[in-house]
Amino acid sequence: MKLILTHENADFDAVASMLGASKLYPDATPILPNTSNRAVQEFLMLYKNALPFIQHKDFQLGRNKIEQVILTDTQTYQSVKGIKQQTPTLIIDHHPLERELEAHETWDGDEIGSASTLVIEQIQNQKIAITSLEATLLALGIYADTGMLSYSSTTSRDVSAVAWLLKQGAVLTTIRRFLTLPLTDNQQTLFDKLLKSATHRRIHGHSVTVASTEADEYIEGISSVTQRLRDIWDSSAIFTLVAMPQKTQLVCRSRVDDIDVSAVAELFGGGG
Repeated sequence: MKLILTHENADFDAVASMLGASKLYPDATPILPNTSNRAVQEFLMLYKNALPFIQHKDFQLGRNKIEQVILTDTQTYQSVKGIKQQTPTLIIDHHPLERELEAHETWDGDEIGSASTLVIEQIQNQKIAITSLEATLLALGIYADTGMLSYSSTTSRDVSAVAWLLKQGAVLTTIRRFLTLPLTDNQQTLFDKLLKSATHRRIHGHSVTVASTEADEYIEGISSVTQRLRDIWDSSAIFTLVAMPQKTQLVCRSRVDDIDVSAVAELFGGGG
């Protein structure tokens, strides 16, 4: 048995690249992480019957042996029963590789705007057909991770991938709908608190914003709140830290190549 996995708190690029990997490796099972952001949850709830994903809680290994793991948009596992330390692992990621690979790991990544672009290029090369819904989800992956093709990390490869997806029937109205969900009441309250707490610094010529606060209950979609804050300030990078009961969440976003926020997140046990 082969599994396709991604990081927790999955965004559209994580889930879309899993879908793309399932087209490249049809004998592999894409297992959703325990958590994903609100927009992803709503998309999957609406279209789940037309997509190949299996919920983490519903995965049954049975007597099967996990022969390979295909990891997208991250370089670390989610916990799944049956994965051994030396299970062969293929990593498809658009973040920089900043550690030495283990003997059982294979790298198939590149530093571009999104992991979805990496799998789309292979789908194109292999002339694999995709549906309009699949094209829409893959386009959501690229648009979400590139700020609708506006971030400095965006490459011509990402733009070309989106153009190809539009030819395959990607629906722009659906993309716009799920990229512009309004904040919930709890998210709006959090937004206001972070806005007031923010501090701005100049570090090596770059503007860096840090905002932190506490919440009395768990709040989903902190990444969406961080994105809204990022839209307000013209910061090179933004870091939001929210302390909640039994959990503290750090969200990092960067506009420039000089600031590798994934390396910062990794220091605190995160990534993706």
